[in-house]
Amino acid sequence: MISQIKRNLDNANSKLLTVIQSPMGTYISFATALLIALFLYTVHLTSDLYGDERGHTYNVVAMGSFWSNIKDPSMCHPPLYFMLAKLSYEMTGKPWGMRIPSVIFTIGTVILVSFAAQKVLGRRFSLLATWLAAFSPFLIEFSAEGRAYAMLIFFSVAMLWSFVTFLQSENIRNMLILAGISICGALTHYFFWFQLAFLGIYYLIVRKRMSRYAWGTLAIVAIVLLPFAYILFMIQNAQFTEHLQVSWSKEYFSVPNFIARLAVALSYGYCTFNLPSLDPARNFTFQMLRYNWILVSLTIVTFAGFSYAWIS
Repeated sequence: MISQIKRNLDNANSKLLTVIQSPMGTYISFATALLIALFLYTVHLTSDLYGDERGHTYNVVAMGSFWSNIKDPSMCHPPLYFMLAKLSYEMTGKPWGMRIPSVIFTIGTVILVSFAAQKVLGRRFSLLATWLAAFSPFLIEFSAEGRAYAMLIFFSVAMLWSFVTFLQSENIRNMLILAGISICGALTHYFFWFQLAFLGIYYLIVRKRMSRYAWGTLAIVAIVLLPFAYILFMIQNAQFTEHLQVSWSKEYFSVPNFIARLAVALSYGYCTFNLPSLDPARNFTFQMLRYNWILVSLTIVTFAGFSYAWIS
């Protein structure tokens, strides 16, 4: 009787896998992941603004002259997200309208992750990556927040996809796509500039030379971004540094602690930390890693998998 039950379960499992792996099953599963993501990302869309949403984004988008705010050193961020937030705010007439670009780009991230996983890891990982992205705490956390991080995540995934595509086939089309995504990402958040530097170094290590298409990509990106950098560091004399909470950073910032929490935060979101006595936005002592040992273990496994997939 037990053997019969086992055979029935095996047959049912085989049929289920056949359905899931069929084209129709794949489309249904993909669409279901997107619908779930859409629900998770919009459930708090119209709630009140909080924190930096009101203290910074709303002030830039809705208070005074928008273009004067964009040029002010206290802006402290590239302008692309704020331009889209301004547009969506005027379309809705509501403060929460500033969050619409974040929702759009997080949904876009879930879709794009599928193609990036297929490009980097292979077709069989595409659907799994889509579901993991849909439930990503990091995406859920920033999906309905009026700040630039959702766009940063999208362009980071797009950068990976376009960079791998460029490595596989260097041509004008892929060069223009890579350059365009690089520019959009750099105009979304300064963190993206570090990604550009890392991928540039990686390219040199792999290729050991610069092709004409690589030089073309660099030229296009430089033509757009160098004037932007000139305005920040020469015309404005880097005045934005005066608005970066330097006193707060000196009190709480520690490079080892920052590195210790960064991997967990990027993988699972700040909201996943078990920090009973500290603001999650601040650094914590290494003792806090003991309280978050499950997340730390998962992070190590995740990054080991990423590293293996990237190298192999």
